Parts: sequence; structure tokens; C-alpha cells
Amino acid sequence: NKQRRGAVTLERVLLLIATLLLAAALAALAAVCESVCYISHFIFLDLSKTTLRHDFCVFFSSLGQHFFFSDFGKKKNWLFYRIHNSGHTCGRDWEHHGGKCYHFTKTNLTWNDSRERCTLLGGHLVMIESQEEQLMTTDEDKFWIGLTDAETENTWKWVDGSSLSPHLEFWLHNEPDNWTGQNVEGEDCVRLGEKGATTRNLRYWTDKSCTVPHKSICEKSLEKCTCF
Repeated sequence: NKQRRGAVTLERVLLLIATLLLAAALAALAAVCESVCYISHFIFLDLSKTTLRHDFCVFFSSLGQHFFFSDFGKKKNWLFYRIHNSGHTCGRDWEHHGGKCYHFTKTNLTWNDSRERCTLLGGHLVMIESQEEQLMTTDEDKFWIGLTDAETENTWKWVDGSSLSPHLEFWLHNEPDNWTGQNVEGEDCVRLGEKGATTRNLRYWTDKSCTVPHKSICEKSLEKCTCF
């Protein structure tokens, strides 16, 4: 009996040791998996005919490194960003700025088509919620944003249904004017990109006909890095 009890005790000890070793192995595997997640999110490859280009530098968020974000040679070289230990990313073809993700479309579409495209990409037309966000773009291009008064004239609302704050309006002088020269239905959608007379670094808003094709800016929240 003593020998049997001793054997049972030894088996339990060995089982406990095996369980601990398995748990340690799983923890190590999870750590490796998480590292792979980080790397896979920060290396993006752009295949253009026979040329393979690396558009991003690899970095490890645990080391608190910065890396330089370049948008395929365009004038968006102002964007540096730091990923913290939370493992949040924007994903391919999206840019990180101020805790959000942005996609600058290269195709000219109507306002409604631009809104639908942003939705298909997992976001929405950008909603300007701060002056820093308004200063985000430095390009000469003009972009649709998610602001419209299509439902009620002069009642401007964002695509999520919220009203435009009077403290966060960036209208160009004498705008909005609901000009009917281009479209008899007037101008019910907002385009960002006009230069001001005094503040040249700030791009202002103008109301435009929603049927005129323009580029657009999509916005979405940061994504959590998930592993396979």
C-alpha cells in the first residue's frame, strides 16, 4: 500500500511538472505569435509589375521605436507615429495620425460613392473633430469629407448623424453659399482643401455639388493586433 501511494504521489508530481512545462511552452508560443503579429502588421509589400518594394521599416513596439511613414513618394512625409504595447495598428494603405487611421483615396468619386467606398473599406468619410485633424493633410489635393446638409438645408451633419459644432467649423470666407451654377439642386456636400488668405497651412471647407467627383478621406479606429 505504501508503495502504491508513493507511486500515485510520484505520478501526481510528474503530472504537475508536465502541466507547468506545457503552460510555459504555450506562453512562449503566444509571445512568439504576438511578435509575428507585430511584424506582419508593420511590413507591407507593394507588388508593382516585377518590382518588389518595402514601403515600411520594421520596428518593435516593445522597444518604443519610431518609424518613418512614407506614402509611395507623395507629400505625406510628415507622418511619424509610435505604436505602444497595446498592439493596435491601422492596416495596409491606412495612415495613423492622432490615434486614428486615415485612407487617402486616389480615385475621384461622387460624395455618395465615396461614402460607400469608405464603408466597404471598414471606415467612414472623415469627421473633423479638432483643428489638429483639420491640419492633417498637406497635399494640394481636395477631398470629400463626411459632412452634408442634404437632409435639411443649412443643417450640417456628419455621416454618423451628429451635428456640426460651431466651435469646429473651417469654412472658407463666404462659404457655404449653396451655389446653383453647377447644379440646380445646389451644394449639399463638403470638400476640404481650399487655401485661406491668411493661414496658408490650413485647408478650408467649401460646399460643393455632391455629384462632382473628387478624392476623399476615409477614417476608422485603430485595429487590435490579433494573431492568426
